[in-house]
Amino acid sequence: LDADSMRQQGATLFGNNVAMYAGLGAALFAFVFAIFFIFGVVLRRRTCHRCAKDYEPAPTQNPTNTIIRATIPAEVSKLTAHTQLPFIFDTVPTTLNSDRSRQGLINWSQKSDSSAFYYPNTSDENNYATVDDSRPDYGYYEDEISLASSNGTRCTASPLNGNKVNGCGVLLKNQAVSVFIPEGALIANAEEEQQEERQIEVTISVCDERPPLSDDQILLAPVLWLRCNGGVAPLKKPAVVSVEHSALIKVPFDASKDDWQISCLISEQIPYEASMADWNLEATVGKETLNTDVYCQVDGHCVHFLVEKFGKLALIGQPSRADVNLVKRVRLLAFLHSTCLSIHCVDDTRSALTRVMRHQRELGGRLCAINAGDALPLKLHADLCLSLESISSGWTVTAPVGHYQEIPSSRLCQSFAFDVHCSFSLDSTTSASQKIFQDNCCPSSLTAHLVIYQKDDYESAVHLKVDSNSWLNIEDHLRPFQPAVRYNSSFCSICKFPSRSISS
Repeated sequence: LDADSMRQQGATLFGNNVAMYAGLGAALFAFVFAIFFIFGVVLRRRTCHRCAKDYEPAPTQNPTNTIIRATIPAEVSKLTAHTQLPFIFDTVPTTLNSDRSRQGLINWSQKSDSSAFYYPNTSDENNYATVDDSRPDYGYYEDEISLASSNGTRCTASPLNGNKVNGCGVLLKNQAVSVFIPEGALIANAEEEQQEERQIEVTISVCDERPPLSDDQILLAPVLWLRCNGGVAPLKKPAVVSVEHSALIKVPFDASKDDWQISCLISEQIPYEASMADWNLEATVGKETLNTDVYCQVDGHCVHFLVEKFGKLALIGQPSRADVNLVKRVRLLAFLHSTCLSIHCVDDTRSALTRVMRHQRELGGRLCAINAGDALPLKLHADLCLSLESISSGWTVTAPVGHYQEIPSSRLCQSFAFDVHCSFSLDSTTSASQKIFQDNCCPSSLTAHLVIYQKDDYESAVHLKVDSNSWLNIEDHLRPFQPAVRYNSSFCSICKFPSRSISS
């Protein structure tokens, strides 16, 4: 009996010890979890607080100047000899604090004068007018300037001297592309930091490279290449790159409800030498996190990237759901050639329109009609129909095309179809056709009436009045491009202090 009693007491004592140690273990686990939770909350608040102060103005200093200057690509040897481009000193925006940059850029954009980046709609050759010429405190240094290439697809800001690198803004006028580099964003290597002065060149380029896309993905903006000369580490503060896009979206853009799913691809390889694997999907609008290297704000006509590294940028769009029909914004342009009338359906972006106009000038085409007012909403799932309703006497439309043509939807929704077109073959007397292209105005002009519509929506047809004697300027139909960005609250909610709201 004594042995049984001792065994029972031992079992009871063992059970009590197990229960006690289990309770202690649970209490210890809860204590450790609470410590980590409190640490995480404090760390996040510190991070958000730091992000909220990223771009707060620093103490007032003497203003410094940055030269906005264009340089000639190595492959371009022939310069435009008849136009002197204005290269202007631009006062650097407010000095910016901290290592990362979110909130202060918003504050600077809302308080700054947007005319510092606004360009006038003047000559096609005036590619780099980055500030208002009427300001008395801006000077010209033409003796230090080289003429830019006539295609206007590259612009460089230089020099940015000293270890404390000043910020700068660069604008490609004819491409509606801009980049803003905040002060302190460029970090030199350890060897260069020992030098008293150094020069840094930041270049933004438009390239024709095509990233790898699937059948349902569409390129919405030109591919951009943001680069810097050697000896510079990745950006310490995000740069802001702005460019026009062609997607028709609801404003304000809501990624969870809109038909478009918009994403950003990035490649760090130089153009035309990157493989398909070198392009990476860096961000999808509405799904960015604090760990994302790229943030995107999509407005009605522009997209603004916050990028933390140099490389090539590509904006792509695809259906957000399987049952949606995507819509793009396009412009309709009619060009008269000696033997045909070509109709172009071009993305409603300055880059695409400028490219088509340049190509038509090389071919000898003459702009004789453009749809005025708002851009045409083009449904990518429906065929585009073109009907030549009437044509002036002395001209006839030859077979086999006739007076009616269709552009199938399969061409409209191609990944890189920024310009789709068709042509009506024309026949006229030799004197009439030659006289139009030899004289600016003549009685034997071509006039025609074009009706353009989509098969499922004839009521929204566009009527083009073609007139070979008309003087049309594409600049009159392009919207102003203002890189100064007002980021809305939905975009900034992931990078601001939680208790602070920002109005768009």
